[in-house]
Amino acid sequence: MPLGLVTVSSASPLLLGRNHQVLACSCQAAGTAVRLQVYDPSTGPDDGVFLAFNADHDHQVNEKLRFVQLTPPGSACSVVMGAGITEMEPGSQRGVQIVVSDVAAARQSLVEHGVQASEIDVQPWGSFVTFADPDGSTWALQELRQRS
Repeated sequence: MPLGLVTVSSASPLLLGRNHQVLACSCQAAGTAVRLQVYDPSTGPDDGVFLAFNADHDHQVNEKLRFVQLTPPGSACSVVMGAGITEMEPGSQRGVQIVVSDVAAARQSLVEHGVQASEIDVQPWGSFVTFADPDGSTWALQELRQRS
């Protein structure tokens, strides 16, 4: 029985144009590990695709708020979800910023994949490219200036 659709995002900002949705088929939890089996149409009929996370927190704070924090193994970034976390509508996220090592290469990849990205904005604290995802949420890529 399908659990729902999951948006798959590349860990590399250079590959954001390849993001897509997969169908979540099952979920297994063992201790603090969570495995989500998905069907990914870009990998063909092989149903052996899994996304793995460490379940850092799962707290029912009150009847309206449940806080779940999942972190991919080896990652310094987490995903937070649950009930009552946000009232944001899809496309209403503004200003998510991702630091990249080469903003020009990241912009080129976005444009090559059909994303309308801004020109590079060079500031004393870094260089930036902005764009919107298909839902309308806005993003900024930043290349930090060289530290002395």
